[in-house]
Formats: sequence, C-alpha cells, structure tokens
Amino acid sequence: MPRPPRAALSLELLHVALAAAQEGSLHRAASRLDLSQPAAGARLAALEARLGLRLFERHARGLRPSAAANDLLGPIREAVAALERLERLARALGEGEFRVSLGATPTATRRLLPDLLLAGAEAAPPLRFDLRQGLSDDLAAEVADGRLDAALCYDPETGPAAGREWLFAEDLCLVGPASVLDGAPQPIPFRELARLPLLLDAGSRRIRQRIETLAREQEIRLPVVMDAEPPGVKRALALRQHRCMIVPYGLFFEEIAAGLFAARRIADPALTRRMALLWRRGLPAAVVERLRRLLRAIVARQIADEAFGWRPA
Repeated sequence: MPRPPRAALSLELLHVALAAAQEGSLHRAASRLDLSQPAAGARLAALEARLGLRLFERHARGLRPSAAANDLLGPIREAVAALERLERLARALGEGEFRVSLGATPTATRRLLPDLLLAGAEAAPPLRFDLRQGLSDDLAAEVADGRLDAALCYDPETGPAAGREWLFAEDLCLVGPASVLDGAPQPIPFRELARLPLLLDAGSRRIRQRIETLAREQEIRLPVVMDAEPPGVKRALALRQHRCMIVPYGLFFEEIAAGLFAARRIADPALTRRMALLWRRGLPAAVVERLRRLLRAIVARQIADEAFGWRPA
C-alpha cells in the first residue's frame, strides 16, 4: 500500500515550531500566529512527520523542545529568514519596486542623497529608500549585523558580512568662522592646528584617533578640544565659540560659499578619507547593481564639477 505523501516544508509549518519553542505552549503559539489550537497542532504534527522526528515533548504545563529540536531550531530560524527574504524579493519583482534601508553620513546625506532619491524614483523599476543618518563606524556595524541593507560611509572595513565599493576620495579641511580662520587659498600645515581652538568628533571615532596620533608624531600639543558630532551642533558651536572643525569641504559648502565660514585644506600631512558604498551580504544582486550604477553616475558628475574637491578613489 503506497505511503501517503509527506507535507512539504513551508513557512507556515516552520513558524509554528519557532512559536511553540518560544512560547512553551501550543495554546500561546496558536494565539500568537492567529490560529486555532487544533490548526497549530496539526501543523506541528505535519512538520514532525515530514522531518521524521519528535520536536516537542508534551507535559502538564505545555511543550518542551526535544534534544532533536534544540539542534534544529537554529537551522529552522535561518530557513525562515531565507524564505522571508525570498518572498520579499519576489514581491518586489512583481510590484516592480525595491526598497532599501540605507544609512548615510552627514556629508553623504547632503551631497549624495538628494540626487540618489530622485534617480531611484525615476528608475525603471523604481528604487525606494528608508533612510537613516549616522556616523561611519556606527553605520558600518549596522550593515555588518543586518540592521541596514547598505550605507554610505568613510573608510569602512569589510568582513564576510558586507560588500564594498569605493566611490571617491577627498582631503579634509579646516573649516571655521571667517573671523578665526583666514580664507587663504594655500593649504594649512597640520602643525598650525596647535594654534587654533578645535571642535572634533568624540575620542572613540577613528578620525579623532588619527588626528591625535599625527599630533603625537609631530610632537605638537592640540589646544583645548571640544567634542561635538552632529553637524548642526558643530555649526552652532563653531559660530558661538569661535572654533574650527576638521571636516569634509562639502559638509558646509553652502556656509563657506556664503562667507559664514572659511576653509583651508590640511596638508603636511593631508588627512584623506574615502567614501564607500557598503552593503550587507544577501542583498539581492539586482538591487546592489542598481544602487552601484546610480551612485557611480552621481559621483562622476560631482567629480567633474570639482565643487567639493572629490577625486576618484
């Protein structure tokens, strides 16, 4: 006599197993999944039959994962995550639209995101973004652990959890109120920072550590430094406290053009940073390629324009 066909593995069956393991009760698992208890029990039984293993031991207070279930729950979570990503991708392909959670530094937010949002909306099919502004180290960490799909950040390190493409390089500038910093066209030697009041990122940031390392190597003592990170706070403090900042030229381009701030490139040595697109492993290749193509075109125009001092990375 032929054996009845076994139930196919599906998200519905796997979700019941995860909910039962987390809740320790078939009743609570069914309620969480908006199912009747008999329906949840039937799905759990079908999964056990499909795997040929008993996943839960029944006791007076509910369910307890078996030894086999403890070994399988990790792979089940991974399978659920992969199937859910597949469903989201299929839905995006069917709807002709992709959504990407994208982080960006303040400079990238001002200089890249407006053009990227417009280009993504006009692309066929469209590319939409859920945006978050942050600092490079934080954004890179969020891409690595999957909280962000992609990020625009400076000098990110990569590991097995992320892919990377360099977009442009730029030298940092000393930017401050015109009353403090003269607008001489020539670069300012790094040693001269010792005579100016500075606003810098927090000591845990890599660029701050690099500045302090260079100061020690050149045997100079930086003046009393005030920590400030958000650009709006930096701008207000620089004007109110008559302090200078070490920042990308493009971050305060409008203020410099209006004469509110002056700017001089730092030299001997230059402080160079590279902007990169970072993306999480597993982001669909079609999304990555579209994002890379849009950004390459935007950056190429900005490099050709020469307004921000960007150059190929």
